[in-house]
Amino acid sequence: MAEPAPITDTRADAARRKRAKHAERKDKDYLRWLHTWRCLCCASYAVEAHHQPRHSQADWHDRKTLPLCAAHHRGKDGIHMLGVEGFERRWNISVDAEIAKLNAKYEEEQGAK
Repeated sequence: MAEPAPITDTRADAARRKRAKHAERKDKDYLRWLHTWRCLCCASYAVEAHHQPRHSQADWHDRKTLPLCAAHHRGKDGIHMLGVEGFERRWNISVDAEIAKLNAKYEEEQGAK
């Protein structure tokens, strides 16, 4: 039986793969578009993009974001303080449904251009 080939993967190789995978998940045009929206909770124009990975950071993508003002993103009534379930109950918002609506609207507007 032949011996397996030696592992030649280095930390630099792993870092390069990680950067490439991260670049696949970025969508600067979408984020620019998202920042033109108002906060889902209070209608403020000063929004931040809240990234919503479902199960892990491996599920992260710029298209899985919500427009939230700083208070509703990081504040005491925000998604980071209340958690997703608490935030959805407090503001009567379905995070997944809102993300789907925003993506559909973006695709519609991009198709019209």
